[in-house]
Amino acid sequence: MNIVFLLNHPPCPRIMKRMEVMAEISNRIEIIFWKRFKSFLTFPEFLKFYPINIPHTSNIYLRIIYDILLILKSLCYTFKFHPNLIYIDGIDMILPAFIYKLLSLKKVILVLEIADISIIRYREKYNLLGNILEKLTNLFVSKVDLLILTSPYFWSDYYSQIYPHQEKVIFIENVPEKSLFENFKSELHKDFVIGFIGSIRYVRQLEILFEACKELENVRIIVAGGGPEADRLREVVKNYKNVYFLGPYDYRKDILKLYSPVDLVYAVYDTTLENVRIALPNRLYEAILCEIPIVVAKGTKLADYVKKLGVGFSVSDSNPEELRDLIIQLKNNPDIIRDIKEKERRIKEKFYWENIKEDFKKKILDLI
Repeated sequence: MNIVFLLNHPPCPRIMKRMEVMAEISNRIEIIFWKRFKSFLTFPEFLKFYPINIPHTSNIYLRIIYDILLILKSLCYTFKFHPNLIYIDGIDMILPAFIYKLLSLKKVILVLEIADISIIRYREKYNLLGNILEKLTNLFVSKVDLLILTSPYFWSDYYSQIYPHQEKVIFIENVPEKSLFENFKSELHKDFVIGFIGSIRYVRQLEILFEACKELENVRIIVAGGGPEADRLREVVKNYKNVYFLGPYDYRKDILKLYSPVDLVYAVYDTTLENVRIALPNRLYEAILCEIPIVVAKGTKLADYVKKLGVGFSVSDSNPEELRDLIIQLKNNPDIIRDIKEKERRIKEKFYWENIKEDFKKKILDLI
């Protein structure tokens, strides 16, 4: 069994967990990925990685040209490895997978994981062209052998109308590994520390946080991560004396150390994006496992889920005054945070990757 991963991004902690399971199934795995930004993850030596170096752009017309190059280079690698199963992560990689399946003389299984409905942004931003791209992409999505969604709301709000095979859909929340998080310990510190740890995409919402805290005493903000807006953020933080941007990090080596001083996890994203309104980011699960309250954006499925679990708060994604009031309340009332920590301590056992790993593995084996 030859397995190829086709990724439209450098491997991330979420997809690395999938690779490790696949390595239990096959000893022949190749990872082809679009290196559109620098990754600081340490890749396992037992896997083979093939980066495709093509620029990333927000210009839709230039993006189409780059996507054609991406498809051609991906196909060259894929035909070289002759996979029986292709694991796709990112809509840019759907077309090369289908071209290979069409031209291959053997059975090819296609597994698609969706952690971000980015195609919606094209429709919202580019009207006719975006609608065409969305319809073409969804035509391919409807033909895959297994659809994996990281949020059940992706199904109820979008893919239930596109993918007619509910029995071939599985939901895998982006939960971390117990082996990595079970030894987490909080660090003693004097300031009230707010942490944003993850991909840097929504600088406007980070500026809301910075503005909310700039006049507050004994409040410190740490931001860690790389991503498409990291360079812009470096310039923004120069205007705030209590904000510390630590830059990219190695997930396995650094994640516990980054969370250890944090009193409140900040996960407020841009709610003008439909994907943001229905996604469940891994910040939520990391916060629960570290027993840290989380603040998220109102008007999202994430906010509903946080309220249901009782693990945090929701605020406007555009109102620094509302956020400031919340931070002052939490800073002056430590019992509120203690209550949430206790709730997280009671529920966190069910949010470990090890609890769902075997179900994922069985689904893959059933396809083979």
